[in-house]
Amino acid sequence: MPTPADLTLTTEQLRQFPIFGGLTDDDLRLLLPLMRPMRYTQGEPIISDGDEGDTMYVVVEGEVEVSKRMTLRSTGTGDGRKQEKTIIRMPAEQHPVVGEMGIFNRDSRRIATVSAAKPSLVAELNRDELLTFMERHPAIGYRILLNIVRTVSKRLAKANEDILKLTTAFTLALER
Repeated sequence: MPTPADLTLTTEQLRQFPIFGGLTDDDLRLLLPLMRPMRYTQGEPIISDGDEGDTMYVVVEGEVEVSKRMTLRSTGTGDGRKQEKTIIRMPAEQHPVVGEMGIFNRDSRRIATVSAAKPSLVAELNRDELLTFMERHPAIGYRILLNIVRTVSKRLAKANEDILKLTTAFTLALER
């Protein structure tokens, strides 16, 4: 179970994250009260694949691992077994943000599991609080939204590239 961190984040810490790019110190000071710092122990899930989600997370310290549940068929038995496959590990130095899709898709489910690969400090940002903030501060909200869209667009482009590589490898393997 994550524990609340007894500390206050700073504008300097938030400035490191691309989703807060272009915001002034005053903008970041307005945003700070919405951020809830939480500590996660190694191996502890932050987001669980399939769960409903209404929170975005910025990784301030430590490292997180994104994994996806896969179903594999055993040869000969026909039984399927579930296995977690690590997709990527992201240290805090990369200023990762996870769970951002849950901010905008009210009825969606999480599409991957995110766990603390090392003891981690993660700041939570709740959907309803962020959307209310964005309505009250539309210029700041616009900048945050634009930055999130850029992040999601980069991830989509990378996923498309990975799919093309996998499809090509699979096609080549079938042609042999």
